[in-house]
Amino acid sequence: ENAKAEKNAPGYFPGNLGFDPLNLYPEDARGQERMRLAEIKHGRVAMISVLGYLFEELTTKLSIVDETPFLFRFAETVEEVVDEVAVVDEALQSAATAAAGAL
Repeated sequence: ENAKAEKNAPGYFPGNLGFDPLNLYPEDARGQERMRLAEIKHGRVAMISVLGYLFEELTTKLSIVDETPFLFRFAETVEEVVDEVAVVDEALQSAATAAAGAL
């Protein structure tokens, strides 16, 4: 039963996109209600925790992006992305060659 995105379908609820590749969504009604409640709670905690970033930036006058650049590093151009992929590919090939030589 897939009630995906059809408002009047039985079993429809907001947010049901029919994506559950690991079959984590419970079959019984009690388990489903518990799962929905847990998702709402986790979403609220995540939204509140984002306020921590805001307060930290306000009090320290330092940007989170500047303090943790490895989390927010974006490539400027396609060429940079291609260059980085080539470096990673070369490193992987070297590691594979070394591993094959060790066997």
